[in-house]
Parts: sequence; C-alpha cells; structure tokens
Amino acid sequence: MGADEMEPYKKICKVLGKEEGIPEFPVEMAYFPAIRKRTKLASKIDKDSHVNLKKESTAEWFRKHAAEMDIELDDDIIRETSTPKDDASAQRIHDLKQELKRLLDQPILPMGNSSVYLTSGLVQQLPEKFRESEKLGKKVVPNDTKKTAIEASKQKRKRN
Repeated sequence: MGADEMEPYKKICKVLGKEEGIPEFPVEMAYFPAIRKRTKLASKIDKDSHVNLKKESTAEWFRKHAAEMDIELDDDIIRETSTPKDDASAQRIHDLKQELKRLLDQPILPMGNSSVYLTSGLVQQLPEKFRESEKLGKKVVPNDTKKTAIEASKQKRKRN
C-alpha cells in the first residue's frame, strides 16, 4: 500500500470499527498465473469492445446530426466512421470471448497439480458425497468389483 493510500485506508478502518486494520485476505499464489491469464483476456475484450462501441457511437452521432441539418456526409467522414458488423475486430472480439469461455470452464489448478486423481482437491467434500450417494443407492464410482489392483493388472496383461 502506497503513502497516498494510507489516509483513505485509515478512514475505511475507522468506519468499519477495525482500528487495528483489516486482516489480509489469504491468497494462494500458485493460482495467480491462471487468474492473470483470464483477467488479461477479459480486459482485452473490454478494451476492444469499448473501442468498437466508441466508433459506432461516433458514426451514429455524425449520421444523426447530418440528417438534422439536411446535409450529406463527406466520403472521408463516412469511411472513417463506418463500422460494418462483419468487421475483423468484431470477429476478433468473438474469438477472444470464446477463448475466455473455454478458460473459465476449466478448473484453476496451481502449477504441478493434476485433476486426474480424486484426491487432487477438485472434488470438494468427497467423503460426504460418498455417504450421500450410499443413502440414495447411487454409485459414485462405477467400478465396484472386489478385485485388487494387482489382480486387475494381471487380468489386463492376459487380455493384451
């Protein structure tokens, strides 16, 4: 926190009744690369969308005022302010949105972690889910054979 932020921070603490300060929010630093990638992409989408919206509003402003004054716009002004809907920037924004959606659909894992194993932390409250499924008569894990891992691997080798 910079020196210019200390005064507002103290005021906020006083209003909240936290004279000793606000405790730091725990943040897992291993998640930052994935979060940063998503926020940069969202910022780029926002910036590009804003630029397109500004172009469209400028073009609309020129058209509206030209119509009110009963004059024709100069070809240069029309060319500068024209923004066709099938513009490359609109397609780029669409592609960026698709990429962001794809990233947001993926779970955020710290570097070096995998979602292959049930114990990787992606399945929250795993024991509770097992107990709940037993009560409802559902199978959480589809393979309920009584084989050991060694027996299964020997059987798999025989098939190959």
